[in-house]
Amino acid sequence: MGTGKKLGIKTLLYYIFQRTIFSFLILIIAANLPAISVFFTSYLNLNLDASSYAMIQRGGNILVAILFLLFIFIFALGVVMSLIKYFSTTYTLEDSAFKLRRGFIAKNEISIPYKQIQDVNINQSMFFRIIGLSSVIVLSAGNDKEGGGTKAAEIFNVIDSSLAEDLRQYL
Repeated sequence: MGTGKKLGIKTLLYYIFQRTIFSFLILIIAANLPAISVFFTSYLNLNLDASSYAMIQRGGNILVAILFLLFIFIFALGVVMSLIKYFSTTYTLEDSAFKLRRGFIAKNEISIPYKQIQDVNINQSMFFRIIGLSSVIVLSAGNDKEGGGTKAAEIFNVIDSSLAEDLRQYL
């Protein structure tokens, strides 16, 4: 029985990128909020006295602080969720079957006997090719919903390309 293998560091980095990209949008808005408020007050030709302008600035500063805290929270949550997904997904190449284990709370295990594997396809989008990632689809003999034939299962939607190629060679 083999030991559980991870999906590669590039996969972890992709998970983190995927789950934290929205937080950077919040950071960009927070960083540009003072300039946006100055633009709108001058664009709308608002003749504000000094006390009104100071109140808008204080409110803007509070909003920037809230958005920055929201950025930190969403970024940290995205990193934690990515780490959980990465460390709770392992695959094992056993003597008679390929096994994939996923899940932290709701655990799922897929076991495909080697004799049922008909083909292993590796797909790469242009973005995945640039960063060295792939998706792996295993075509196995078995029953699909129509009652016979083959069924394809996307085993890894994201995996390091070198690991995907090693997996294809082994299977």
